[in-house]
Parts: sequence; C-alpha cells; structure tokens
Amino acid sequence: MFSSLTRLLSLACFLAGLAGCTCCAVREQTDRAICDLAAQMIDPEPAPPAELPAPKPENEETSAPPQTAAPEIQMAAAQQPAKEQKKEGFQPPRLRIPPGLVGGDAPPFEYPKGATDEQKKAYRRKFFPPLLPLGEEPKPAPGPNGNPLTLSDLQRLARANNPDILRAAANVRATEGAALQAGLHPNPNFGYVADTIGNAGTAGFQGVFLEQLIKTAGKLELAQRIASVDVVNARVALRAAENDAATRVRAAYFNVLIAQENVRVSRALAQFTDEVYKVNLDQLEATFVAPYEPMQLRSQAYQIRSALVQARNSYQTAWRQLASAIGLPGMPTTELAGRVDTALPVFHYEVIRDRILARHTDVLTAQNDILRARLAVRLARITPIPDVDLQLKGQKDNTAFPHLWTTSVQLTVPVPVWDRNQGNIMQAEALLVSAEEEPHKARDDLYARLADAFGRYETTRAQIEDFRKFILPDSVRGYQGLYNRYQQDTVPLIRGGGLPVPVISDVPRFQDVVNAQQNLVTLIQSYLTTLSATWTAVVDVANLMQTDDLFQMAEKQEVAPIPELQPLPCCHPCSPLRDPSLYGGNGPWPPAVSEQEKETKKPEEAAPPK
Repeated sequence: MFSSLTRLLSLACFLAGLAGCTCCAVREQTDRAICDLAAQMIDPEPAPPAELPAPKPENEETSAPPQTAAPEIQMAAAQQPAKEQKKEGFQPPRLRIPPGLVGGDAPPFEYPKGATDEQKKAYRRKFFPPLLPLGEEPKPAPGPNGNPLTLSDLQRLARANNPDILRAAANVRATEGAALQAGLHPNPNFGYVADTIGNAGTAGFQGVFLEQLIKTAGKLELAQRIASVDVVNARVALRAAENDAATRVRAAYFNVLIAQENVRVSRALAQFTDEVYKVNLDQLEATFVAPYEPMQLRSQAYQIRSALVQARNSYQTAWRQLASAIGLPGMPTTELAGRVDTALPVFHYEVIRDRILARHTDVLTAQNDILRARLAVRLARITPIPDVDLQLKGQKDNTAFPHLWTTSVQLTVPVPVWDRNQGNIMQAEALLVSAEEEPHKARDDLYARLADAFGRYETTRAQIEDFRKFILPDSVRGYQGLYNRYQQDTVPLIRGGGLPVPVISDVPRFQDVVNAQQNLVTLIQSYLTTLSATWTAVVDVANLMQTDDLFQMAEKQEVAPIPELQPLPCCHPCSPLRDPSLYGGNGPWPPAVSEQEKETKKPEEAAPPK
C-alpha cells in the first residue's frame, strides 16, 4: 500500500510539473506577443522634405554673414543681392517675409514693362479672377403634413421613438411583476410516501403527503410593500427619462434655429464682401486705389466664405443631432416652425427653486428610498420569527389486517439559536442611515445646478435686453445714417467724375461704410451667440423644473428680431412617422460647394500669373 501511495504522489508531482510548464509556456507566449506588438511601428513621422541646393556664393566674403549676427539678421541678409551687401553701412531689412512661409513665394503685382493700357487691363483681370459663386443653400423639405415641424411635433416623435423611454416603460412592468411575485405564498408540496417496506413480508405503510410552508408575522405583505416602492421609483424614472428626452429635443431644436440664422447672416456677409471686392476692382481699373487693396479684400472674402462653409456644416451637425434626439437619424433636413428670436420665458428664482425641491425626480426617488429602507429594516427584524412547515400524511397499513388508513400531522419550526438575522439587520439599519442622507445630497446637487443655470439665464437675459433696447437699434440706425450720407454726398461726386474720396473731412468714405457693415454683422453674430446661450440656459432651467411647457410658471420677455442685412431594424408601432428608412443611416454629408460650382472655375483662373 505504501508503494501505491508513493506512485500516486509521484504522478501528482509529475502532473503539477506539467501544469507549471504549461503556465510558463503561456506566459512566454503572451510576453512574446506583447513584444511583437511593441516592435511594430504605428503613426511613423513623415519623411522630411528634400532640401533645396544652396546657391553658390559669389566670393568667400559674401557667402555668409558673420557668425555673431542674430539668425533672423543672417536670414534677411542672405536674401539681399550680393552687391547691396557690399555697400558700406548695409542694414538687413527686419520686415521681410521669412522663407518657407505658406504663400511667401507668391509673385508680386507688377505690370509687364512697356505694357499698354489694354495689356494692363488684361493683366489685372488675370491677376484678379472672378470669385466663385456662393452656391445655393440647402432647402429643407416640408414636414410630413406639408407644414413645418413644430417643437411639439418633435416632442411627439421623440416620445414615440426614444429607446430610453421604452426601456424605462418596460422597467415599470418588470417592477410590477416583481411586486406581484413578492406577495405570493409558497406553493404546497404533494408527494408519495412509504414506510416500513418489507416488514413481515408486506408492503408496509403506503400513502401520500401534503406539505405547506406558512410564512408568519406578515413577511409576505411587508416584502410586497418593499417591492411596491420599487414600482413607484420605476415610474419616477420613466418621468425622468421623458424629461431627459424632451430636454435633448429642446436643446437640439434651438441649436438648429441658431444654425439657420448663422447661415443666413454668414451668406449676407459673404455677398456684401464680394460686392465690396468688385467695387474695389472697379476702382483699381480707374486707378483710384492701389493693387494691394483688392488683394486684402479678396483675402477677406475667402475668409468669410470659409465662415459660410463652417455655418453650413454647423447647420448639418445641428440637424443630425436633432434627428438623433427624436430617434429618427435617417430623417432628412426638414422645415422647422418658430424663430430663435421668439419671446423668452421669464423665470423667478424662488418659484423655480420651490418647485424643483418639491417635485424633482431626484428628490422623489430619495424620499421613496427612505421608505423602502425603513420597510427593509422592519422585514429584517421579523425575519427570525420562525415560519411553520405543516405536513399532512395519509398511509395505508399493509402490515396487519384489516389494512386501515392512518393519518399523521407534522409541524416543523426552526429554532433561532445561532442565526437570528443579526448581519442583515445591521446592514438594513446602515442602509437606512445612508438613505436618509440622500435627500440632502439631492437637494445640494439641485441647488448647485440651479445656481449655475439660473446665473447664466439671468446674465444672458440682461444682455438680450441691452441688445434689444440699445445695441442693435443704435447700430442699425448708425449704419443706415452712414450709408445714406455716403449715398447722398459721395456717390454723386464719383458719378460726376469727382474724386472717389471727398475732400470734405466729415463726408464718409467707402471704407467707412464697409467697416460699419462689418461691425453690424459682428454685432448680429454676437447677438446670435447670446441668444444661443440664453436658450441653452432656458432649457437647463426647464430641465430642472421637469416641465412639459417652457413657458409654464413664467412670463414672457420680448426679444429683438434679427436685423436684415444687405435603416436599422426597429419597431415603434405608435410613431407618427413609420417609414423604415428614417431609422437607418442619415446619408452622406452635403458638400459645402457643389460640383457644378467647382466646374465654373476655369483652369487658367486657378492662380495669378507668374
């Protein structure tokens, strides 16, 4: 027997050794794989550009500036002709464009030597090619019923298609099922029983039994009350999900309206800048301005065009976020009812604060959790009260004549000696203490969120009032007055062959009109930014109020109108829009410039003459 035990131990050691070898092999393989991954090159640096051959120096004296000179002086001196560097008292220029700067090698505007007026005119037209057309703005499609979608329509779509609302509604049914199950009594046990089989060569006692566990001390009722609190919390969570969905739709809706106005303002500014550039080209033709002036305006025109492209893309971004918020990411851009400069709701802090502290879902959930914790403590304390296990038996006595049926009753009651549910009672009491602090935490969090949202709301609302009463009216009147004065005093001089810039000091110049228009556009864009921040604050306050109406419990504040310038598988049976394609992908991104507009740019106009 000792030898057998020795062999078993040896076999166990051998198997353990194999296991150890396997572990080591796995470790080595893992380390090797990591090392191989670490050795792979990811995101290598691009190859450096080839260096241009240095020009040959005329002589050793002028081949390089002294080593004691600063690097920028050396660079500037290297750009000067050698003959100029030989001059006594030569000072390298400090404002020369450094080499390597993008656009630094652009050719200067210089008429060909001996060019006639017609040749100069052709040179100017070739150097200043016409600007590309701005293109048409994307036209949103009409709503499903031919009318623009209102905010209320969007909210209905969101409630029908939002997955969070559907999940929260399903969770309510789940908790209702759990509450129903918690109050059900245990099922009885029915079975077959046989005793003393084979006694005196007989079948013994043969019969059936019925067993029932009886829950005492109202434990089932208390457990059902605890589960009922979970049902209430699930319904509160459903309300919170509905409010979150409404908040997302409101925020996305106002973002789309802001983006629409940004596109309109950016296009108006681009059109105005193009006209200024064209006027400046006409002045260049008449030799009233220097060539560098239309160059600067053309640069500014393309910067404004970039802002227009950005505004168009921002509109597409805002719309797709709105389509995602309503649960229809494949919905194309659609007309929306309403304007961003509609009247603002006027909230009062004390009223809003009291409503939030009384009805917010975080507060209600915290209060329900206290009730649940108290019921849980009570259940933990009565759990040690024994439940009764009742068993009834009916058996036929086959061991002796006359083979009568016998009945028996058995009661089983556990004795709580060791397990008196002490640990669960301690846990339940601790959870009750924790739950009693949740309303304080929820209150403090809501106070902080309300302070932030209401502070932003009050600040931007005051700014909107200043824009409405003073800033925009004064700016519009100032621009109109300057423009009318320019039309009356300056344009007749130009048409009559007079000087383009009047000699009278108080007569506005053309550049004054341009600056006033651009300042007005800047103010309008600032106004739109302030409006966007205001509506964001309004949505945040309404989110804390958890109201179904932005203007509920609020007055209205008038807002100044914006001045005019020169498919995946899905099943939502109650959705007002049931087109399966609306649940799929939302298509390609519309180009900022159409292909037809790109073709209007001729190859010879792609770059100025060399």
